[in-house]
Amino acid sequence: MKQKILLLFFCLPFIGLAQKHVPAFEEVLSLRNPGTPVLSPDGLHVVYTVRSTDWQENGYDTEIWIRKADQKPFQLTNTPDGSSSNPQWSPDGQWVSFTSDRGNKSQVYVIRIDGGEAIPITHEEETIGAYAWSPDGLKIAFTRPAVDEKAEKERKNGTELTKLMIRNTSSTGST
Repeated sequence: MKQKILLLFFCLPFIGLAQKHVPAFEEVLSLRNPGTPVLSPDGLHVVYTVRSTDWQENGYDTEIWIRKADQKPFQLTNTPDGSSSNPQWSPDGQWVSFTSDRGNKSQVYVIRIDGGEAIPITHEEETIGAYAWSPDGLKIAFTRPAVDEKAEKERKNGTELTKLMIRNTSSTGST
């Protein structure tokens, strides 16, 4: 009797395995991956990124989604030839900023939390790195590679320079 109980105890886990679906490699790669959650200033909403597989372009696409209080999540950005990332809330909670490469290197954009067309707030020749809102929401500070002759010389010498820039955001009406 003891042997039958032991045999049953050791076989039970394998019975469950026989009934489970083992995902194929493509199925695993096709899973959407959420990331970078950021709570709104009032704590009621959250923006986050979702990375999905783009089989036709043989790559990944990252877009920004929003989950408002008591509503279903919806996709806030749709960048056909690139991705959107690094979401941040404006201090008043009415705008979401993000970086995106929409044909002119990575720039900072803003979009209303109800959706609509994204508005670029930087127009730099170089890719934007990190960025941050001022507490009053009127300015945004960001970093980008330096592009002058001195910077080029230092880059060749193994020293990489980055410039800190500040832009006025008042043209977006985010005050």
